[in-house]
Amino acid sequence: MPLLLDYVTERVPHELICSICGDVMQRAVRTPCDHHFCERDLLEWFCRVEGDDLAPAQRCPQCNQTCDPNMIVPARVVRNLCGELLRKC
Repeated sequence: MPLLLDYVTERVPHELICSICGDVMQRAVRTPCDHHFCERDLLEWFCRVEGDDLAPAQRCPQCNQTCDPNMIVPARVVRNLCGELLRKC
């Protein structure tokens, strides 16, 4: 499947790009450390296994701070900005 960026005709601010998948954020969420990601990508990130103890990796992909998945919230402003951007394509 092509990236959403392939369809966008204007320059996309880096704040609207998920650092996990590299595409325009889908259903953006915010971590307690104030970083934004696609909801699905972040949940998959949290479910991956880290090290020999097979514990889930529940750290922010951007700053490596411990993140409680229960503290992840929708990033409404970012979602609205991404929606506006995608409507323009």
